[in-house]
Amino acid sequence: MLTGLSVLLGSGCSTAPKVQTKYESSNNFNVYKSFAILSIKSESGRNPELVSLAEETARQVLVSRGFVERGTNDADVAFRLRGESLRRVEFPEGSDTPPTSLNAGTGWKSYEARENLDPRTVYDRTLFIEAVDKKSGKQVWLGWLEASSSSRVDPKRLQQGVRAILSHFPP
Repeated sequence: MLTGLSVLLGSGCSTAPKVQTKYESSNNFNVYKSFAILSIKSESGRNPELVSLAEETARQVLVSRGFVERGTNDADVAFRLRGESLRRVEFPEGSDTPPTSLNAGTGWKSYEARENLDPRTVYDRTLFIEAVDKKSGKQVWLGWLEASSSSRVDPKRLQQGVRAILSHFPP
């Protein structure tokens, strides 16, 4: 299930996010002096307040690092932020994992009944920040982090995620 930028970094029961980046090492990042944030269009499943918070956090980080915000047509580099979420069911430690048996004839799995099943919904979330060179229109840098959580998005952790990713730009 994809629910957009508003999916990342809930509080409680979560894995520690690790920032990853991908870029062309031959690119000269020193030419980028100005930026624009490409706003995400409103889509179903996106929380507009969290989208605005993430975009404003990105603005603050970039300005604090000496970049100047310009209009989309005048910027050297444009940033796009987006999030993805995949919902899954997990059986926490201490609960009985449902044993499976495979029927060789049909290939169907069946589950035995157990009393101690304690399933919970977990969201595997990814926050992406993409930098696009405005002259060429090509992606020049991509930063992302992944986290799993069983709770709603925490605005403070979303801001921390944006800051963590942008701490790697420029490489």
